[in-house]
Amino acid sequence: MEISLPTSLPDPISSRAAAATFFSSTPPYNFALTCRAWRSVVLSSHILWSSLFFSFDLPEEEDCTKLIRAIDRHLDRAGNTPLTCYLRLSSRYTRYNGQLVRARSIVMCLRARQMVWKRVGLYVGERISSTIMLNVSDLNLLEELYVHNYVRLLEDGSKIPSLLRLKLGGCPAACTLDWLQLTPNLQELRFSDVPTQMFSPWFLIMEDEDTGILPDLRTLQIHRGQGIWDNHADPDPLSLTAGVLYRSTCHALTELQVLLDSEQCDRALLDFLQRSTPPLEILSLDVRVVNPRTYNGRREHFIADILARVRSVRELRLRWDLNVQAATIRRVFSLQQNLRSFLPALE
Repeated sequence: MEISLPTSLPDPISSRAAAATFFSSTPPYNFALTCRAWRSVVLSSHILWSSLFFSFDLPEEEDCTKLIRAIDRHLDRAGNTPLTCYLRLSSRYTRYNGQLVRARSIVMCLRARQMVWKRVGLYVGERISSTIMLNVSDLNLLEELYVHNYVRLLEDGSKIPSLLRLKLGGCPAACTLDWLQLTPNLQELRFSDVPTQMFSPWFLIMEDEDTGILPDLRTLQIHRGQGIWDNHADPDPLSLTAGVLYRSTCHALTELQVLLDSEQCDRALLDFLQRSTPPLEILSLDVRVVNPRTYNGRREHFIADILARVRSVRELRLRWDLNVQAATIRRVFSLQQNLRSFLPALE
């Protein structure tokens, strides 16, 4: 059977605008090789080059140079069109060596285009992330961002009002809480892989410190990582969860998933709920007990008080450290005669 490819666009995509819409859902390289007419459309339509997704182990130096040239050429064809890009590099590159330098050079290709970032995810590990600095004033188009907490910010008094979804991964860093002050229109804020054995001394804030209002925030998540903590650590540190909760007020929040590291976190959450009075529908509490030998049961009363302030919750998840889980959960709910009496919307 012989098949002849048309040299012009068929009727359903007969216009240039329709062609751009059709091509934008497919990588442009194959279309550019179809025929001269299609190649002309592809190469002259910036929107077709406005997305870039790649994940790889870092190649050798010669191949890396070719790859950087290919990335630059792709981004040049995108012009000033808002850019969607997700980059994942191998986690094997953790030492400062030639491979890490080459990996950083790839990231810098993307960082040079930060003025047209729209949706960007950089899964590049803490070593490379610690060498990245973003200019806040250049991020006017940014709507969605995933980066490691070690990425630094160059502030000049401006904000990022366009940013709606933010995910920060790994151990908190000195600039982590700065994001709360720079993103007034956030709708989703997520922290992932937070090490439960590490607490940052820069979270030394007062409970009565002024808080930032995030009026549009609907989702707040803080999830623990896989690390094993030291049972001899400070039993009541001020951790990431406490820092976020003390520094934010969210009247529209409908989903809250948090890691509670200590009694300080419990108090911070209770204070947050009293201050924000959010219409929560989903609540997930991941309760961590630092040292079971000194556990005295006071946290169960905090959790009961917290549950009593979220009567609108329809879905509840409660996770406790396994070494105290069964008996503790029974005591938490024994403080209330009937669960549905204080969570009437629970499904």
